[in-house]
Amino acid sequence: MEKLPLALFDDATAKDQRDKLELEQSKLQKSVVFLSEALSLKFTTVQQLETLSPEWLEEEIKSSVDNVKMMFGSGVGFLPGKFISDTLLPQYNTMRKECAEPLEVIRIGLEFCKKNNITIVFDNDGLPWYDGKDIDRVVNDAGTYTFNDDERDFYKIIASIFDKMDKLRDFEKEHNVTPCDLQGIINERMQVNLVEGKGYCMQPKDYFNLRRYGKVLSKKTEIKQEDA
Repeated sequence: MEKLPLALFDDATAKDQRDKLELEQSKLQKSVVFLSEALSLKFTTVQQLETLSPEWLEEEIKSSVDNVKMMFGSGVGFLPGKFISDTLLPQYNTMRKECAEPLEVIRIGLEFCKKNNITIVFDNDGLPWYDGKDIDRVVNDAGTYTFNDDERDFYKIIASIFDKMDKLRDFEKEHNVTPCDLQGIINERMQVNLVEGKGYCMQPKDYFNLRRYGKVLSKKTEIKQEDA
C-alpha cells in the first residue's frame, strides 16, 4: 500500500485555473482597449482603472458637453442648443450604452484581482497584464489538494482492502488457480450477509459454500493437444 502524501498536485485542475486566469485577463484587456479608443485615453495604472464607473462616465460626458457649449458660445454670444441636442447628445447616449459593459467588466476584473492578490502591470501600449509570478502562485494553489485527517485515516482502510485484493490475485497466480469473480462475490454473497446483519465479514459457512461451488480456489484446466 502506497503511503498517502499530505498533498497532491492535480494537473487538470491547475490547467483549468490557468485557462480561467487567461480568460479573465483577456476580458480585462479588451475592455481597457475599447475604453481607451472610445474615450481617447491611455491607462497606465490600476488607480486609473479604479476610478472608472458609470458615474465617472457621466461626469466625462457632462464635461464634454460643457466644453462644446463654451467653445461655440465663447466670443460669439451664441449657444447652439438645438445643434447639441440633435447632433451630440445621441452620440453621447450611444457611448453610454457601448461603455456600460466594458466598465462593468473592468470593475469585476479588479475585484477578481484583489480577491486573488494578483498584481496588474501595464505594457508600453497601456495594455494590462497579470503578473506572471501571481499567475503561477494562483495556479499552484488551485492545483494543490491537501488531505485532512479524516481523509488520511479513511485512505488507510480502503487502500488496505485493495492491497489485500492484489495479494489474493498473487496467491491465485502462484497456485495456478482460476481468478475468482471477486466483484460478483462481493455483490452477491455479501449482500446476503448484510441482510442477515453480518456486515462484510467472511463467515466460515460463506467460505465453505464459495469453495464447494467452485467460486474460489478452482484449479485451472490444462488443455492437452493430442499428437496428430
